[in-house]
Amino acid sequence: MASTLKVNTIQHTGGTTGMTIDSAGRILTPTRPAFKASIFTQTGRTTHTTIETSPYDTVQVNVGNHYNNSTYTFTAPITGNYYFTVSQNKYGKLILYLYKNGAFYHGGEFLQDSGSSWEHCTIATIIPLNANDTIQPKHKLVDNGGTQYAWNGGSDNWDSFSGFLMG
Repeated sequence: MASTLKVNTIQHTGGTTGMTIDSAGRILTPTRPAFKASIFTQTGRTTHTTIETSPYDTVQVNVGNHYNNSTYTFTAPITGNYYFTVSQNKYGKLILYLYKNGAFYHGGEFLQDSGSSWEHCTIATIIPLNANDTIQPKHKLVDNGGTQYAWNGGSDNWDSFSGFLMG
């Protein structure tokens, strides 16, 4: 005997589906804020040793349009806990940062320098945000006396900044 799944849908007054729950307990939240952006611009890879904004300029996912790929900033639409990751290729010594409302919040140091090889760095964290709080990825190269780059770029696959509302 085949089973039939019941589906309950909660809709916004404008008709947008906010949440669907089926009788198997699976929950779909298609309007939950989420984004993923990459550094597609390969030219102009930074070689500075000051803290700079990482240019995540190409958007692959932007549910709700809360990520701005001109300012490289995510703005929280509602209060909640958000999960963020920054994943960046580097050549040299690199520090990654997440800034909340213009101030340092979380970071990771990748100070091993293997010489003439690209290496990959990732930081991730949960950040409580209020509506209209902002998150921006930044980086700093630590002077190694040689060639260094803070990102690889030129692809949707290597350097990424992403986040989503957990609840």
